[in-house]
Amino acid sequence: MNTVNVILCGVGGQNVLRAGELLSRAAMHAGYDVKMSAPSSGEHSGESTSCHVRWGQKVYSPVIRQGEADFIISFEQMETLRQLPMGKNGVAVIVNDDVIPPRAGRESFPYPDNIEDLVNAVHGTFHLIPAKHLSGEDGHVALTLLGAFAAFNQCSQESWVQAIREWADGDPELSLAVFHQGQESVHEPLRIEVGERFELPDSPTPKGVRSFDEMLALVKTLPQRRVAIAGAENKAALHAG
Repeated sequence: MNTVNVILCGVGGQNVLRAGELLSRAAMHAGYDVKMSAPSSGEHSGESTSCHVRWGQKVYSPVIRQGEADFIISFEQMETLRQLPMGKNGVAVIVNDDVIPPRAGRESFPYPDNIEDLVNAVHGTFHLIPAKHLSGEDGHVALTLLGAFAAFNQCSQESWVQAIREWADGDPELSLAVFHQGQESVHEPLRIEVGERFELPDSPTPKGVRSFDEMLALVKTLPQRRVAIAGAENKAALHAG
């Protein structure tokens, strides 16, 4: 099989890295070689946080390069835009409907309200999930979003159940119930063959962000959370690894 590339992103305190650990466990129980990394971790400081998870028959690098992500699982709507340049043409985007205004810059920069349009611009599929409403608790948002992701059939149901039972801090049955709610929230799950769905010969050239300069220009327009962009001084760094 082709390597599956998933980016999870959000704001510190949303358990983004914990979600990455659960996703990694599920992929391992499904029999895949798995690598995980955290290129930006503001998990304990309220800043932008992201996590890369890759799996396949054999995976050598834990880092997803720009334009290679098959899926983006976003815990907060604006963080989706920060990671969108990492997605392939046709990236599947699963977004929590939660909005967390930045601590600085909100007077100068309005919160974006066209996230779905920007996803559509790169021929992506957009799924807005009311994760907090479905889970009832902030700590269970990760389970709801991963349940929605599981509807894409990337790992078996058995591997998810085993991973959740190992991963859950409290009652694993409650965690499984929240996870199943997330699965049911995607009413028409897509059946995607990773590595093939991005060939769109009949489609026009996408108008989304496709270069470093466009990405940098977009990020500069967003309210600041002191986000560091790897390679800003060295564009070659974007193609390393």
